[in-house]
Amino acid sequence: MTKQEPKPQTVEPMEVEGIPEDDVQLMDTEEYTPDMFAGKISLIAGDPNDLTAATYQFTDEDHTLGNALRWVIAKDPKVEYVGYSIPHPSEPKMNFRIQTIEGKDTREALDDGLTNLIDMCEHVSKAFQTEFKRGDFKVLPNERDEVNKKVAEMLAAKKKI
Repeated sequence: MTKQEPKPQTVEPMEVEGIPEDDVQLMDTEEYTPDMFAGKISLIAGDPNDLTAATYQFTDEDHTLGNALRWVIAKDPKVEYVGYSIPHPSEPKMNFRIQTIEGKDTREALDDGLTNLIDMCEHVSKAFQTEFKRGDFKVLPNERDEVNKKVAEMLAAKKKI
């Protein structure tokens, strides 16, 4: 008997907050709108009437988003379990499983997690830009540069002999 994959059910696009105007210069001039994410996330397992446990499938995502989002969602006290898997390295899909306690559904947990992750990334980006603009930093020597310098000195010393 052949195992059939569950048919993905498309979830309505989540509301995506606009990017603050202060950050626009840090990103492309392309506008981010909720409809850009339509079809990117699908509900592939779970009872549509009881979303305290569900598996979502992200298209064109991998461990970069999966691990960070898993970590952020795991911090939510109303989440019992969160995990993700990449079914096969040659397929651009990531399965993301969430189980919550009564009173919070997985869509809310996923939305909160995505929002918190975006906020964290914006904070890191702003902090980096602030420090970079201050210019109060020193460039640490690269270990490879030091090795290359020593090799060049040794070769120059050999030529003098």
